[in-house]
Amino acid sequence: MKKLWDWVKNVWVYSGLSKENYENIQQSVAHKNARLLKNAIRSFEVLTGVLLIAVFFFSQLNALKSFLILTFIGMMMMEIIVRVCDLNNFRTLRSVCYVFLSIVYLFAAVSGTVGSPKQSAILYFILLFVGPLLFIDKPYRMSLFLCIMTVIFRSFALHYKEPEIANFDVLNAIIYTMLAILLYLLTSRTKADEHRLRWEIAKQRDTDELTKLLTKNAIERKIKRYMELTPSKPAMMLVIDLDNFKHINDTFGHAYGDAVLRLMGECIRSNFREDDYKGRFGGDEFVVFLPGIDDKQQVVTYVNNLVEMMKAHVRTPESANPVHGSIGIALYPKHASTYEELFKKADEALYASKERGKDRYTFYISKEVLK
Repeated sequence: MKKLWDWVKNVWVYSGLSKENYENIQQSVAHKNARLLKNAIRSFEVLTGVLLIAVFFFSQLNALKSFLILTFIGMMMMEIIVRVCDLNNFRTLRSVCYVFLSIVYLFAAVSGTVGSPKQSAILYFILLFVGPLLFIDKPYRMSLFLCIMTVIFRSFALHYKEPEIANFDVLNAIIYTMLAILLYLLTSRTKADEHRLRWEIAKQRDTDELTKLLTKNAIERKIKRYMELTPSKPAMMLVIDLDNFKHINDTFGHAYGDAVLRLMGECIRSNFREDDYKGRFGGDEFVVFLPGIDDKQQVVTYVNNLVEMMKAHVRTPESANPVHGSIGIALYPKHASTYEELFKKADEALYASKERGKDRYTFYISKEVLK
């Protein structure tokens, strides 16, 4: 019984995926939902605009005139909301999607009851199947939404339609809602699997095979996106370079050099936060980007912990001497407002560390480098 309950819970909450896999695809799903939302809003604006124009030529639509105006205004407000809200926030995007769906379903419910009291609400029944397919979300939330909308439709139908037509429409609405929920359970699993596959391909493409950190292109893309979305939010960039790595390769061989890089990747992954961007820039050079941090002392703590970890785990085989690294640090947006400039400042600070004897960190400050 417990296994059955776990399976049902998994299907209703995570579309049949594991919790970890579902969380992994959230970013991919959010991007698709955001695109669909913008397209759907514009399409619905055009639809309501055309219907408003049609009101002047078809008297049958007069009953919907006020509601069409309100709906058109609602779509214009949705345009503003989409531009103002941070759609990169999962909760915000989800809320905006459900607000949009609510407006659309209310439009269909009113047009199928108040607007045509003597006809069946075909538009609402069609929307029961089409609407949920527009967005991807946890099945239980979409199912609850559909049930709430159908309860509202029932109230309108019983109040405005003739009893015979109302009872017929309410029965159809209940049946179609149940079928729509079943269809959503099936399609959400397929879509979730599709996004999981895309995420795994993207992860493989963006992950450095040796160190399991981000590749140069991936970390550059992520940092640029951070700067684009949060131009005033602080961050820090660390450029890390292993000292005398060429000597290690030449003395102990490339296989051991690869082992050192692999251990370095482990140190970086475990030392910094999960949300920090950690990548191998190339060769023995690494880049770490710390979003939301402008406290130098906090960064110094991270750096000191990394140095201690390197001393404990990254060593040469014969002398057992620890492998050291030099670090350059630059602040965003204080030192630079673009990725290229920020990297340049951090790189200058790195080379200042090298010139001062290696095995140290250096902050870049206004053309001068101070420790």
